[in-house]
Amino acid sequence: VEHAFADMKMFWNQRSRYEQYKLVHKRGMIFHGPPGTGKTACVMMLGALVVESGGAVIMPDNDKTFVSATEALRTSEKGRPLMFVLEELDEFLNEHEGQVLSVLDGEGSPTNSMFVATTNNLKDLADNIVKRPGRFDQVMEVPFPNDKVRMAYVVKLFKRGYNDEVEISKRATAIVSSTAGFSLAHVKEVFVASEILGEPLASVCKRFNLQS
Repeated sequence: VEHAFADMKMFWNQRSRYEQYKLVHKRGMIFHGPPGTGKTACVMMLGALVVESGGAVIMPDNDKTFVSATEALRTSEKGRPLMFVLEELDEFLNEHEGQVLSVLDGEGSPTNSMFVATTNNLKDLADNIVKRPGRFDQVMEVPFPNDKVRMAYVVKLFKRGYNDEVEISKRATAIVSSTAGFSLAHVKEVFVASEILGEPLASVCKRFNLQS
């Protein structure tokens, strides 16, 4: 995932190089992985970078809206960084799939744009999407969070309402050591149930069929 951020920053900084070679300044990436691993969170963080640079994030509800939005923005927002988010791409593609693919190919793409999609199962997408650079150039797995990611997430939760660094470290370590293989959604429930609702940590974890 860190590679996605580096790739995106490089992309936005190389617009003149694309123009030098007469290429549409566009890029696409797909995040895939089981539900709850943080795909949407990754997309939102990428979107925040776009907004900070004066750009806009567009989240169309369906493929028809997507085609209409790209057509409108192609002329009205020339030069402004644009990021289009296609959540659950396998369900998003419908009767206008051909037009969507045409946009992703660059034929109908606004310049200075990035297309970011998510899917829970990469196998649900056809090869002409997954294995077609130019439509989606990067295909990145978002796995279940490792110890480092879970620790950062839990510490962040604790700091919203607690300021004892030593105690935070102690409690966060206990949660992290008990949640190997958990999604961030499950880790949040462990935090809420054990720290806010008072359920024993071991009991919370057993609800998800894992030993604490």
